[in-house]
Amino acid sequence: MQTSLRFLFIGLSLYFWLPASQAKTQDIPGTIILATTDWCPYACEKEPIKKGIVHDYIEHLVAQQNRNLELVFLPWARAVQEVNNGNNHGLLTAVPAEAPNLLFTRQPLMAYQMCFYGLADATWRYQGHSSLSSTIFGVMANYGYGEPLDSFVSNYRNTNVVKLAGSDGLERLVAMLEKGRLDSFVADSHVIDWHLKQRQKAPFQSLGCLSQNPFYLALSPKLPWAAEFLASLDKALADTKNRAWLAQQIKIQYQ
Repeated sequence: MQTSLRFLFIGLSLYFWLPASQAKTQDIPGTIILATTDWCPYACEKEPIKKGIVHDYIEHLVAQQNRNLELVFLPWARAVQEVNNGNNHGLLTAVPAEAPNLLFTRQPLMAYQMCFYGLADATWRYQGHSSLSSTIFGVMANYGYGEPLDSFVSNYRNTNVVKLAGSDGLERLVAMLEKGRLDSFVADSHVIDWHLKQRQKAPFQSLGCLSQNPFYLALSPKLPWAAEFLASLDKALADTKNRAWLAQQIKIQYQ
């Protein structure tokens, strides 16, 4: 009896003295569930083959860890809320301004550039913060566009900003522009390029762009394995072979 207790004690001691990294790794689930919105060409809900540049990239990286990626497509504001409430592990793409309560990779996934778009005969041009008051423009609620636009949009006194929520945001912004309800709207340049390819026509023009900004993957801080998974993902994102894989996929599938 004493011998059995001794072996039990030794076994428990070895368990609790395992390196912390080993214990944490066992807690990371086999499937990482990330919320996102339909944001082609980065993440595409309705594309049967091309699932999106970032979707394919992160799926490739988590597969290197023998894990799977599952995406949940939601309107953007709800996607952020669901992660904050603990209903999904994280966000596929985000910037800290959109979800300041979450934990982010240190390495960016890609970069985006927000531009103003108007009809072909538009004369207004984006020329920094001072030019924002002279146009009625549309944005999606809770999106992080970058400065100085985020600060301007968050000011409730700016009645010339139209904020939309829900799904099919880009289609609705384009429709409002074409009906004369907006002078311009703001969207990512890659998203617009993708949109125009689907429509096979260019009903609007770029009126000026903000600086490029990186975006990241984010996880809920409530997850006990979040920090370790993000660290492993940062290592993979910094790997030159993985960056080359991403560049090749963009060239083959999305340009």
